[in-house]
Amino acid sequence: MRDLATIDKALLEQLPHPWLIVDDAHENLANLVPFLANQMAPGDYFVIEDAFLHLTASGIASVVKACTGLGFLVDSKYTDAFGVNVTCAPNGWLVKQ
Repeated sequence: MRDLATIDKALLEQLPHPWLIVDDAHENLANLVPFLANQMAPGDYFVIEDAFLHLTASGIASVVKACTGLGFLVDSKYTDAFGVNVTCAPNGWLVKQ
C-alpha cells in the first residue's frame, strides 16, 4: 500500500464488481483511496476499519471529505445500523456513486 506501483492494475480491471475493500492498515490513504477510486464502480464499498484506533476525529473527517470528492458517500445504513456511528468504522462505510 505504500508503493502503489506494486498493485497490478490489469488484475483490478478483471475483477468482478461489486467490491468490498476494507482498509485496516491506514497507510498511504491520501494516495491509495484515489488510486482505488479510479478502479471502482458505482455500488462498490471502501470501508475504513478501526479508524478511531489509528486516526483522530479530524483525521477521519479529512479522509471522508477527500473520499466524497472522489465520488463516495457515507452509507449510514451501515454506519448507523445500531445507533449513530456505533460501529468500528465511524463514518467509514463509503459507497462509490
